[in-house]
Amino acid sequence: MEKSEFLSYLKDEINQYNLMSDFEGIKKAEKKQYINGLMRASRFFGVSFEELKAIVDQSETAEQSYDASFGGTKEPLEIPTFVRQNKIINL
Repeated sequence: MEKSEFLSYLKDEINQYNLMSDFEGIKKAEKKQYINGLMRASRFFGVSFEELKAIVDQSETAEQSYDASFGGTKEPLEIPTFVRQNKIINL
């Protein structure tokens, strides 16, 4: 998998998360953890913090306009700290 394919997959997963209703509590929590893992894995594909932030911001903008239409609120996704701080992971 290349970086562009990975970013496309991550966007799709975030969009699926945003489409989940608040009534799908456990599934939604699992999806959020999965996305968090994908964001951590993004370091192996050379994805920068700025690229991740752009994806998350774009999804939150779309989600906010959707929520405003239906009066809902959702917990935002967060980018893991070590990715934000550009830390290197040694295995």
